[in-house]
Amino acid sequence: MDYARGENIGMPSNDEITIFSVHHHPLVLFWPIFAELLCSIAWIALLLTFKQARHGLSLLAGAALCLIVSLILLRSILIWSSVRLTLTSQRLSYSAGVISKKSRETPLSKITEISVSQGLMGRILNFGDLIVTSEGEHGSACFPNLPGADKLKNEIISQITLAEKRGNHLRLREIANIVAEEVAISQPTVKLEPLPPERPPLYSEIVDQIERLAKLKEKGTITEEEFQTAKQELLSRIGKEGNDS
Repeated sequence: MDYARGENIGMPSNDEITIFSVHHHPLVLFWPIFAELLCSIAWIALLLTFKQARHGLSLLAGAALCLIVSLILLRSILIWSSVRLTLTSQRLSYSAGVISKKSRETPLSKITEISVSQGLMGRILNFGDLIVTSEGEHGSACFPNLPGADKLKNEIISQITLAEKRGNHLRLREIANIVAEEVAISQPTVKLEPLPPERPPLYSEIVDQIERLAKLKEKGTITEEEFQTAKQELLSRIGKEGNDS
């Protein structure tokens, strides 16, 4: 398993980093390697036991069989090395293919469910199938025989949580910009009356912003959830002001 935490991967966003990048568990190469060893041992034993096997068609047939098994092993290794599941701070991507490449990317915001399936051998050797369900055309996808599947699942969940927090923060900034534009549009040109002492400037500003947020919610510019999130953020500023004073 290759962990490249903090490494910039050169994708469109400069803030995007690679969290992990893994191949299938090496156990998937067990049977090709076993077949190669079995064929080689059998051929050598045949050559040592029977003198007639060292000449003519028997020698060629044995060599051809070992060559075929070796090519199958080489093909399996190439396929194993080409398949890679990569998690970044923004997406989960899967790539495969030795000659013709195929890849699939799923934004973290689209992932709805992650589960792990392990058999007895998987629990002993710490590998399993990672099942990812997402919105859109791909639906549910299974990535089989991944090393440390439970750890990979936890990493993905952690990055989804961080991505949601970043998205909420950006949305709050958008809402703040919308409120600022609304304030600029509806700002009265006449001189405002002085604020009463029980309403300090910060309190008055926050109350006004909440009122404008309520109007934006009524217009459908923002959702009820976004209104409540922004409202709590503004009210927390009043609490901080009171603690500082």
